[in-house]
Amino acid sequence: MIQQDNIRDFAVAAFRHYGHTRSGTRDPDSCAEVEAAASTIKHLRVEGETETVRLIERVYCSLPLGKLKRNAVAYRVNAAASEMNMDARTVWRKLAKARRLFYAYFRSVTESCHSQGK
Repeated sequence: MIQQDNIRDFAVAAFRHYGHTRSGTRDPDSCAEVEAAASTIKHLRVEGETETVRLIERVYCSLPLGKLKRNAVAYRVNAAASEMNMDARTVWRKLAKARRLFYAYFRSVTESCHSQGK
């Protein structure tokens, strides 16, 4: 049985924008997403989850902008799993945790923007 992940596509797109924002490509419309992605990575580093941060950078941040080819993420997950000597299921699990954490930060960022009247 496949578990449904409602925020997966949104979080992956946000981490992709974050990766390209660090490299100099700026998109002012995605400010909240980039801030939430940066907060997520900072949180994971503080918690000692450097392995998860490396997975985010290898799998999501290096993806090109625009439409993805079929199985592009799965290919990168399998490549990262073999490079880091871990099971692909572990990689998916760590990335799912990062996506959930991203969504929590995104909600807090957007709620603070709405409460300030932006």
